[in-house]
Amino acid sequence: METIAVEVYRDAYGERLALKYKYNADTNQLLKDGLTFPRFMWDKEQRAWSIQNVRHVVSSACELLEGVGVYDTTLVRKHGTTLTGNEQIKSECWTKVKRTRLYLHWPYISDSYQRETVRLAVRSITGRKFHADDKCWSIPVAQARTLYGILEQVYSPLAKAIIDNEGVAKDVEDSIQRVEISSAAELTDSKLAEINKALEGKFPEGLDLYPFQKVAVAFAEMSGGSCLIGDEMGIGKTISTIGYAALHPTDRPIVVVCPSNVKFNWKKELCKWLPDEKVHVVSSESNMTAEDVKQLASTMGAFGDSVKTRKSAEEYLTSIGSGIGTVPMSDFVIINYDLMLKYKNELIKLAPRMMIIDEVHYLKNSGPKNKPVQRTASTLELAEVCPKVIALSGTAISSRPKEFFNTLNLMRPDQFPSSWDFLQRYCDPWNDGFGWNFDGASNTKELHERTRDLCIRRLKSEVLPELPPKTRTFLPIHLEKKERSPYDIAQEEWDRKIDDCYLNGEPLPQGTMLNMLNDLRHICGNIKVGYAADWVKQYHLQTGKPIVVFTHHRDVLKRLAGKLQRVGNVQTINGDTSSKKRQELVDDFQAGNISVLICNTIAAKEGITLTAADTVLFIEREWVPTDEEQAEDRIYRIGQESQHVHAVYLSCAGTIDEHFDRVVEEKRVVVKAVLDGGNVEQRKGLVSELVKRLKAERGWRIKE
Repeated sequence: METIAVEVYRDAYGERLALKYKYNADTNQLLKDGLTFPRFMWDKEQRAWSIQNVRHVVSSACELLEGVGVYDTTLVRKHGTTLTGNEQIKSECWTKVKRTRLYLHWPYISDSYQRETVRLAVRSITGRKFHADDKCWSIPVAQARTLYGILEQVYSPLAKAIIDNEGVAKDVEDSIQRVEISSAAELTDSKLAEINKALEGKFPEGLDLYPFQKVAVAFAEMSGGSCLIGDEMGIGKTISTIGYAALHPTDRPIVVVCPSNVKFNWKKELCKWLPDEKVHVVSSESNMTAEDVKQLASTMGAFGDSVKTRKSAEEYLTSIGSGIGTVPMSDFVIINYDLMLKYKNELIKLAPRMMIIDEVHYLKNSGPKNKPVQRTASTLELAEVCPKVIALSGTAISSRPKEFFNTLNLMRPDQFPSSWDFLQRYCDPWNDGFGWNFDGASNTKELHERTRDLCIRRLKSEVLPELPPKTRTFLPIHLEKKERSPYDIAQEEWDRKIDDCYLNGEPLPQGTMLNMLNDLRHICGNIKVGYAADWVKQYHLQTGKPIVVFTHHRDVLKRLAGKLQRVGNVQTINGDTSSKKRQELVDDFQAGNISVLICNTIAAKEGITLTAADTVLFIEREWVPTDEEQAEDRIYRIGQESQHVHAVYLSCAGTIDEHFDRVVEEKRVVVKAVLDGGNVEQRKGLVSELVKRLKAERGWRIKE
């Protein structure tokens, strides 16, 4: 009889036996039919047919081979395992806790019934997630007991493996306790006194947190270092977070993820409040200004001529070991969102103990795998390996509740595991015939109640009674016939396009609507430049005070700057302004060296303080109401000493501006309802509402 040689080895399916015997097609087919894959399969590396080293599989294989009558299976039975399938699985399972999730891994289960039972048990857990790269499942730690109870009934060896693995049981219990405590966190006087005492001596002489900032520190402490600080803009979320970091000097390194335009503000504040900590700002070629390149070239001697672009400068510096493009070990590592995809793996290697996500509403994007979504995915992936995550945003929702899900899932994946469930419950879903629309709002009061214990949010009126009142004024501009001629021409052109679509039986695409609205808004912005220049000149003449002006379009900003050159020192901030230059302009403005600062709203709505002014002028409206509020609060924040703060909005009467004003204010009410309480239902998005108003005004025929 032919003796079958055996080699024992391991692969992805566990321990296996490689069978070395003379090829026989009938024998192979017999084993295939009797054992099935992966109990019996061809292994390319072993160059042999192999079977799982599980007792019942080995026994079945030997019986089939012996039935042929030409094989000696003595060595197969000798090397075959004495473990049962259940015992083997128990010995090879592992579990691991990362932040609020429990990761589970078990080898392939040969028995199809047991395999399907375990799969269904895990899939029954709310918030479960499969990780393809690691070939394992994870569940919220708060659901660990639930899964254990299910598996104890259907597959006890795997259930016991969850508890028996060394250290896991305690980690699970601690994580569950942390979740329960943070969800019911109540700030007591004793806790605040404890925090106040702990912060003594943590900062340089003369520096101390405001009492309400210490409350935020206490909240973060009670929530285990994972929470959302959602205070209104201007209260000092950055300083509060630095205060919490100061309480935990062993939680290093700390990664700060923020918009690019506030990186250097973070560095400035960290160096001010924690001067002994090492701070590194992650940069790339995009952070080098033309002056940086010029200076760099002048110091490179013979190589200077070859360095003419930012990219070539970075390549040269990297070649000589400058370290640009790498992330050194530091106490604090500051990086902007756009660089997360590039440096994610390096940051993970640092094994950060804490992550601070500033302006967390940047993670609201979802949908196709475009740049914003990749940015979001990279940030969330880094957050998964950090024991503590503190999110910051005064505008966690910019215009609709659906933007809040990623933030809530980041903080509490066990409470908000499913985006679909969230959208169905809180986003007033409706089907327009082309798919589901989730741009609305529903059950906002309930959502507010569910999120109260997940975040701390205070309004300026609550914690800063010393701040002056703020008024928002809409200043109408009544245009002469000649002035509004460009607008009327564009409006009539759009009227014709819309009527043509209707007559051809074609619905008006959403993108076309958006182009139309942007076109009309842009024309109004250019019309208002002359009026804005006159208003600023008159204001400066009467008060002599500096003023901040916000625009949306680049050409509107440049035209206004040209008309105000004689007013005094006029400076601009737009998307091309480097972070370093931006901070220099802010410092000059606060020092009284700039008369008029003209800013692009999106580029300057975050991370800067302009309290030297008490008046801000908006030439153009933004699609998102919270963008405007953030811009307003550049002057309305800690440090404002004027008796009154004014926000003035220019609006062209009889144009799209009037509709824009009404719709944006309605959006502002929805956001306030979710964040600050109330129950407001809203279905349509801003674009749809604007088109609806213009349809009634213009008599448009649009197929619904």
